[in-house]
Amino acid sequence: ALDYRNRLENLLSLSSRAYLAVGSGGALSGEKTDLQEAFKNIIYQFAYHLSSTLDDYIVGKNAGHPITLVIFFKKLFRSLTTLLNLHPGLKDFLNERFFVKEMSSDVGRFMSMVDSFLLSDYNHNDLGGHIRSIDEILEQVRGIFGFLAQVKKEQLGAQAVATDTLTYHGQTYRVVEYGGNRTEQVGELIYLLIDITESRPMTDTVILLNKDLFDSARWMSMQVRLGLNEARGLGETDPVEIDVNTYGNKVALHPQDMVKTDSVNQLTLIFRGADDQSRLSNLSRMDLIVYSV
Repeated sequence: ALDYRNRLENLLSLSSRAYLAVGSGGALSGEKTDLQEAFKNIIYQFAYHLSSTLDDYIVGKNAGHPITLVIFFKKLFRSLTTLLNLHPGLKDFLNERFFVKEMSSDVGRFMSMVDSFLLSDYNHNDLGGHIRSIDEILEQVRGIFGFLAQVKKEQLGAQAVATDTLTYHGQTYRVVEYGGNRTEQVGELIYLLIDITESRPMTDTVILLNKDLFDSARWMSMQVRLGLNEARGLGETDPVEIDVNTYGNKVALHPQDMVKTDSVNQLTLIFRGADDQSRLSNLSRMDLIVYSV
């Protein structure tokens, strides 16, 4: 029981540091994004819940029946999963950046594990089973807040996650669903192929890539072209403007001379000067976002 008390105190301290990681400056200079606000709200509400109930967790000779321990953790874990469900953008962010990349898992498994614990009836003869569930979930919760404590405000900037629409240079674009992406390399050229889920007409597009894939100098030294469907040659692809300034955590790729195409099922970005193919391989849906009109 004392071990749990210490772990909860540490979790509260970690939550405070996570809040300060984004909350200290209010937000990025000149902007407040939905993701930043969700981040601060979840950390604040969870820390508030934990701090206001921590003294209910009594250890030593005055400790209550073990069922009180189980109920305490059910309330704590339910508060976190409820907050995540209320902020789907941050839930997606955690899924891509923490669960998939750090844990080789996904947020759905974590939510199901918590739900299983919440729905289980207290069984004094299986107290060890309750303890194992608490340990497993608590370890992942600590991992979540440890990850959030290291998040930079820039990572929660505009377009950190996909939105239904994007306004860029005065034009409104709608998000495009894609089935997957893959890379090919031919000589010094790297091809990033994006499979569009349903063929669609396209007049213009903006493709956002994670800025951290390359440093600014490398981005600015690249040459990028865009091909639609099977197009790859110079005469059938469009030069692409590389915009590293508009978004704090994304690079915007915008074709300069694109003309309307009635049916597009694949976009191909052709990179010269990217050098490292692995950086463009297996991009997540937060690393790569496609918009079009």
